[in-house]
Amino acid sequence: MNTAESRPRVSILIPVYNWDLTLLIGALRTEIETAGLETVVEVKCFDDASTDLGLREANRALLTEHPKGWEEYREALLNKGRAKMRNDLADAANGDWLLFMDADVVPDSPKYLRNYIEEIVSDRADAVCGGTGYALRTMRGPEYDFYIYLVTSAGEGSAEMRNRIPWKYVLTSNMLIRREVFRRVPFDSRFVKYGYEDQEWGIRIRKSFRLLHIDNTVSHLGLQTKSDLYNKMVNSIENYDLLRQWHPAEFAESSIARVEQRFAELSENTLHRFDRLLKRWYFYFERPFFFPYLCYQINKAVLLALARQSRKSPPL
Repeated sequence: MNTAESRPRVSILIPVYNWDLTLLIGALRTEIETAGLETVVEVKCFDDASTDLGLREANRALLTEHPKGWEEYREALLNKGRAKMRNDLADAANGDWLLFMDADVVPDSPKYLRNYIEEIVSDRADAVCGGTGYALRTMRGPEYDFYIYLVTSAGEGSAEMRNRIPWKYVLTSNMLIRREVFRRVPFDSRFVKYGYEDQEWGIRIRKSFRLLHIDNTVSHLGLQTKSDLYNKMVNSIENYDLLRQWHPAEFAESSIARVEQRFAELSENTLHRFDRLLKRWYFYFERPFFFPYLCYQINKAVLLALARQSRKSPPL
C-alpha cells in the first residue's frame, strides 16, 4: 500500500480502444525522464477490450516488455464504455490529482506535465482543462479535411473563450482534477454510447467546484472521415438527449437548442423526411465545406427533435 510520502502527486489515466499508444507514451516518458518526474507521476493505461488484436499486442509490448516503474497496463475482457473505464482508472489511481487523457492525443508542449503541476501548486481550481488542438497531424489526406473544418468551426478556441461557458468545453482528452473531487462527482456510467459524458460531468462539477480552462493543449491525432463523423454524430444523439433531460437550463445555453425547439414542433414523419434529405445533402456537397457543415448541424437538431418525440410517444 502506498503511503502519503510515497504516493505520486499526479496519476495520468489513459483509456485505450483500438489505438497505438506509441506516440503518447513516448512523449510522456520523455518529459517524465527529462524533468525528473519519476516519483511525481504515474501512468495507467487500461485497454477497453480492443477488437484490433494487433494494436492490443503492440500496446501490451510497449508497456510490459520494457516497463517503467511508474507505468501500469491492464486489459478488460468486455467493453465497458468510456465513462465506466475512466471511473475504473480513477479507482486504481494513487495520485492526489488525476490527469485524464485520450489515447489518440499527444502533448503540444514539452512542459505539458509541468504546466499542470504549476496549476496544482497555484491552487486556482479543482478541475483544469488544457484544451485540444491540431498542431500535429499524423493522418493526412483530403478525406480528413472536412473534419478539420468542422472541429475548427465549432472548436474550443483560447482558454479565455472556453472559460465563458466552462462546462461546454470540458473534454476528458485533456483534463486534470483533484482526486477527492472526482470521488464525489464521478462520470455517470449510464453514458454507454458515444459522446457528451464529459460535458454532462462538467455541468455537475461547475455547480460545486472551481472549474478552470488554461492553454495547455494536446493535439488530437484521431481524425475522422466525413462518413465516420456522420455515424458518430448519429450515435451520440442518445447521450445528448440524456444531457438535455438532466440539465435543461444548461442545454438551453447551447446554440442548437433554439433550432431543435423549432423542429420539435413538426410531426415525426416530417422530421424523418428532413433527416433523409439532410443526410443526402451532407454526403452530396463537397466544397465549400460550409454546406455539409450546415447540413451536419441541422441534421443533429432534427435527430434531437426526433429523440424528444420518441420519449413522448406511447409504447406500441
